[in-house]
Amino acid sequence: MGEFDSLFSSAVRKVKKTYPEIKLFCVKPYFTNDLNINGEYYSALYDDVVIPDDLADIHPKAAIKYHNRWMIDHSDIVLIYTKRGYGGAYESRRYAEKIVGDDVYWL
Repeated sequence: MGEFDSLFSSAVRKVKKTYPEIKLFCVKPYFTNDLNINGEYYSALYDDVVIPDDLADIHPKAAIKYHNRWMIDHSDIVLIYTKRGYGGAYESRRYAEKIVGDDVYWL
């Protein structure tokens, strides 16, 4: 939902040219009218847009936290970029570390 996501999705689209079997999904924490208005934009950039049913009853102000955890729980590989030791990305990083244990690789 920020600059890192844009950079990452751009990199995945480049790799898809060589490996077309790779799929790029946009996972939204909740439905917004933007999906209707800019549907062609999303269709051009992503293989699919997913809004997890698990997040349907989560208040929008709390949805990002649960969205990030849902993505970690449903991913084979997780890339998280953090600049500081607080905030949503940092909290997601800590959650991912708990899930994967020793299988964390730092660059």
